[in-house]
Amino acid sequence: MRGVHTGRRGVGRGTNRAHVHAGVTTLAHSRGGRPRVAGRQAKRFLGNNGERSRAFSVRPLAAGVGAEALNLAVREERVSMLTEQLKKDLLRTAALFQRPIFTTALIAGDVVILDAMYRCGLLDRVPVVFIDTLHLFNETLEFLEDCEARYGFKALRYLPEGCEDRKDWNAKYASDLYMTDVDRYDQLAKVEPLNRALTELEADAWINGRRRDHGFDRAFLDVYEEGGAQFKMNVLAHWTFRDCWDYIEHNGVPAHPLHQDGYPSIGDLQSTLPVPKEKWFEYAGERSGRWSGEGKTECGIHTFEKLREEED
Repeated sequence: MRGVHTGRRGVGRGTNRAHVHAGVTTLAHSRGGRPRVAGRQAKRFLGNNGERSRAFSVRPLAAGVGAEALNLAVREERVSMLTEQLKKDLLRTAALFQRPIFTTALIAGDVVILDAMYRCGLLDRVPVVFIDTLHLFNETLEFLEDCEARYGFKALRYLPEGCEDRKDWNAKYASDLYMTDVDRYDQLAKVEPLNRALTELEADAWINGRRRDHGFDRAFLDVYEEGGAQFKMNVLAHWTFRDCWDYIEHNGVPAHPLHQDGYPSIGDLQSTLPVPKEKWFEYAGERSGRWSGEGKTECGIHTFEKLREEED
């Protein structure tokens, strides 16, 4: 991803061959100064599938062992482990439930799930739901089309009730509703379309991309969450934002183009701001550009069930 620092620099090209003798692996230079895992130990080091990552070129270890190289190795092993668990949870969900759905906003975590679902052969079994608030970036809608073409699926697009475009919205509600009553805006543009999708599709499981590192409101999420009419499958609950980008880079997955322009998370035009790259991977940093100055951390999509219970 252009402009996102991944911390892979530091060991020069002139480093000599080095070996780890504890029965783990052997590291050596390849052409152009890039390191490689040498010999018969490569498969053991990279995992059972033996795949090589362009983003995770483990650099040679200097005398005394280089911390950067070891940390990169740990990251590669971690994303491999997380990926296997993600696939297991997705396949388990498809096996246990009759009508699971996946909601996507096409941010980094969502494209991880989408790619994993494709690799698991689930895109013809699990509907992909896309909530179009009619206030999204044009790049988001274009990226949706790119993803549909890449993975061979067609998202179920849900819009605010009674609206086909922004003109309909302005006539029915107000062009500045998000400024005068943001909670009502969220209810009409996001919560109602989602609730309609869950009802019409008779969903019994809802796959989504919430994670613990999104912030305090999500800090104690588990992967499987009971409550309401559907199970919630928070399949990335134990991932971090860095893990998502490691997966994207490791697997060559296209990401939302606005990430390149400094947006770690992308929602509506009026409530999304870029964030300095050095803050992206801090706790809750991904969503720090959403609803800036408004005191909001949730749009209501993942809290409407609780609000409905309180009203009852």
